[in-house]
Amino acid sequence: MRRFKKISASFLAVLLVLAMLLTCQGPIEAKAEPAPSGQLGDNVTYTLDGGIVTATGSGPTYDFDDGVHGNPFTWVMADDDVILGADIQEGITTLGNEIFSNCQKMVFVSLPSTLTSIGNTAFFACTHLPVLSIPDSVTEIGEQAFADCERLETIRLSHSITEIKKDTFDGCDSLVSIRVPDGVTRLDDFAISGQKSLTTVILPASLTYIGENNFKPLEHTTAKADGVQKDVYPISDIYYLGTQDQWNAIENHASIPEQTTLHFLDDAATQGDSVYKNQSNYLQEADYNGHRYVLFQNTMASYDAAEAFCEGMGGHLAVVSDDGENNFLNTTFDPQSDSMYIGLSEYGGWVDGSPVTYEPLCDFAAENAPDINCYYTIGEEGGKWDYTGWYQDADHSFICEFDFIGTKASSQAEPQDKGSTGSDSSDDNFVSEFDFNGHRYLLLPVTETSLEAEEKQCEDLGGHLISINDQDENDAVHRGFKGLSFYIGYQDPTQWMNGEPLDYTNWPDPSGPNGIVYAYMDADSGQWETTSDFPDSKVGYVVCEFENLVDEIYNDTKGPFYNWQLWGDIFWRLEDRDNEEGGTDLTLHITGNGAIPDTDPDQGETPQSAPWYDLGFQKVVIDEGVTGIGAYAFAGSLVMDEFTIPSTVTSIGEMAFSDCPQLAVVGLPEEESGTPDLTLGDRVFENDKSLKFILISKSVTAFGKDVFKKSPSVSIFGYKDSAAQSYADQYQIPFYCLDDDTVYQP
Repeated sequence: MRRFKKISASFLAVLLVLAMLLTCQGPIEAKAEPAPSGQLGDNVTYTLDGGIVTATGSGPTYDFDDGVHGNPFTWVMADDDVILGADIQEGITTLGNEIFSNCQKMVFVSLPSTLTSIGNTAFFACTHLPVLSIPDSVTEIGEQAFADCERLETIRLSHSITEIKKDTFDGCDSLVSIRVPDGVTRLDDFAISGQKSLTTVILPASLTYIGENNFKPLEHTTAKADGVQKDVYPISDIYYLGTQDQWNAIENHASIPEQTTLHFLDDAATQGDSVYKNQSNYLQEADYNGHRYVLFQNTMASYDAAEAFCEGMGGHLAVVSDDGENNFLNTTFDPQSDSMYIGLSEYGGWVDGSPVTYEPLCDFAAENAPDINCYYTIGEEGGKWDYTGWYQDADHSFICEFDFIGTKASSQAEPQDKGSTGSDSSDDNFVSEFDFNGHRYLLLPVTETSLEAEEKQCEDLGGHLISINDQDENDAVHRGFKGLSFYIGYQDPTQWMNGEPLDYTNWPDPSGPNGIVYAYMDADSGQWETTSDFPDSKVGYVVCEFENLVDEIYNDTKGPFYNWQLWGDIFWRLEDRDNEEGGTDLTLHITGNGAIPDTDPDQGETPQSAPWYDLGFQKVVIDEGVTGIGAYAFAGSLVMDEFTIPSTVTSIGEMAFSDCPQLAVVGLPEEESGTPDLTLGDRVFENDKSLKFILISKSVTAFGKDVFKKSPSVSIFGYKDSAAQSYADQYQIPFYCLDDDTVYQP
């Protein structure tokens, strides 16, 4: 495995020493203050430690808009501390008005089963909060409780509330779907109106009142040089889980915009199986134990939308209760994908409210706690379950379950003919590891200079380069790795590199190759092709094979996201790495032979489009071979305080490291023989308030505009007559010359 050189280590050490000498200061010591603590209610206290608020006690907290009790966290924010999360302990019954209002760096909240109410604006403008699950004990949620939580992607509402109040979700521009629980009777004015990303709303049949200005599209006006641009963001689909007659009986003061489709609950008893066979994404069906199960290609924008789709036909996402039902689904359906979604989510449990008493998890899912924003799938080896995010594409499917519909068939009916499976799979949904026939296969980028070294890398992990022994195995790995070309462990016409005899081949020409060649599986055909070069630019990967399903592969990198993920041409994963203090740092590790992709605001993308956004890593390590860092790649990384950039990087894109409040010291690659020139884009380090020192070598030859905009404390360390010195002079930034220790002040 290629080892990378930690370029910044020696530079940063020199940098810190020079900083202390040149500024005539010693090292800055962190303030050793005890964790803040105090009262949140008559019988509720809190502590603030490491950015986490822990609230303990019993009963309600204060309302912090009553003119008597000031918000206890305002002084914390004034001192520039950061509240990252809140752990509300059992016994607390009420979160008062404004309690966490404007805690803009908060990324998680844990709520107890004793909680019964959430006050007005309780989480107003918690702009980094991505997901929230409200326990069913909560019966009341106040106005604007989650307003302006602009990065809130998923919320699970309590099934005990009866009303959605005014502006509850106003400004929640990342919400894709909102499901109003059964039992809610009232939507107040502006309870649910258009948001920038909101496409799906699911409404219960229990509604009796809908106030004004619900379901209106969001309209956003932007001044342009050639006039005014007006953008409209409508809700695409509203699923009403009742009949049209029930809808017409609601006291309704809102109207459905022309851009929005309103769906009603179909009368499945009358329509029979045509209710689902007429759906364009229908794949196949089968009956078991008095229920019908129907597999659909996943064209739904969210898990909630898929459940509404099932409920709209009189069913629900499949609820699996025992081995018999699980084995039936796993062996009967052909999903044309790696897995099928069922009706179990981490934030909501089973869709029908059943207790989770049966859960045959695969090894990975059993050993690693899922993120709350995860959904469970069936289809691992032996019918085991895994968890994942939600993917809307042709390569994923979901199962609806119905109480028996239509003419009763045998309890083990054969599946019907499949419909269209949609478009080809894409690299965006790439799976880097899967199991087949008792073996595990791991796709890795080519990082070595010989196939023998790649074999050694697989052996070090406990396996070997893949040896393919029959057509079924060949087809499985071809499907499993989504049409990517990869090297196989071919050595000569008689044996594989691990010593196994070569009894099966899949050459286009049955006679096979002549001479010494390298073999790879072709991305399109699945046949074996040859090349005389290693590495070859058209083959970017190798596959390691393991003889059992034990995760010894990952013993040194266990963690919540230890599998490699693909984004563009690079791989990434999170790892727990030892630090010098004897603990561990959550580290983002990036490898590959290409550039980290841009996120493009002109295409509606934001820093949140990066797959690692908001994952809370402290360090970033980028291996040699990565050639560029795209625009906004690490923007908004709230706790990142160190990164390593390899000498192969030739460009860092616009705002790549902007809005990183913990980033204090930066070292760019030192110049060596053969080191390519490095270009910095516009505003790369914008709004990095803690950034004090950056060392820039002569390899950096070009700077964009305002590289350090709104980063007022930065000083540049560099070399005489370099591009760095010219830039410092142009933008009036202190410059420390490493050639002669001269300090140039603006």
